[in-house]
Amino acid sequence: GPPPGPPHKIANDPTHVPTGPNLVTNGGFEMGTFGAGTETPVSGSGVIGNWRVDPISMFSAARWIGAAHAMFSNAAEGARFVDLTGGRPPGPSRVLAQLYTDTGLAVLQAGQSYEVSLDLGVGPNNGSGANFGPPVGATIRVFGPPIGLAETFESNPVNPPQGSGVAWERFSFRFKIPAGFTVTNNTILISGGKANQFCGVDNVS
Repeated sequence: GPPPGPPHKIANDPTHVPTGPNLVTNGGFEMGTFGAGTETPVSGSGVIGNWRVDPISMFSAARWIGAAHAMFSNAAEGARFVDLTGGRPPGPSRVLAQLYTDTGLAVLQAGQSYEVSLDLGVGPNNGSGANFGPPVGATIRVFGPPIGLAETFESNPVNPPQGSGVAWERFSFRFKIPAGFTVTNNTILISGGKANQFCGVDNVS
C-alpha cells in the first residue's frame, strides 16, 4: 500500500501531562565554547554544544548571549540564550538564522506522542535605531525532508521591556508519530522569522 503520511499534530490538551525525559541536549544553550565578553557570533557548528547554526545565506548568523549583557540581561533559563538576528538590522539581504540539532533525537518512536517547547524572547523598543522589541517569530520543524511537521509562533507582548531586558514567552505543540511510520532523520530546526533587531530563543525541550 501507499507509505504512511507525514506525522500530524494532536490537540494541545492541558490535561495531558507529557511523560519521559527531555530528549533535547543543551536546550538552554549553556554548554559550548563561549567567547570573551557577553556575546559570541555563531555560524556553523562547534561553538554551541550539540547545536549548529545553519548558514542558509552569507547574511545569516546568530549570536550567543550571556545574561551579563548590558542590553539583553536575562535568559529564560540558565545564563545564556541565542539571538537569531545575529545583531544585524533589518534589510533586504538579512536572513534570520536557523538553529539545528539532531543530538539525542534518534529515540523518537512511531506510535508515540511528543511535545516540543521553546521560549521566544522580545527585547526593548528603544526607538527606530534600536528597536529590539516585538513582534518576534520563529518556526520549529521536526524531522528532516521530505517529511514536514512545522509550527510557527509569534510573541507580541503589549508591554515589552523598557530600556533593557528580555520578555520571554513559552510556546509548545504536541504531535503523534503514526503507528507503522518509519522514523528517520530526526531533527529540530528552529528558523527565525519575524523580528526587528532581536529574536531570542531559549529553553528548547
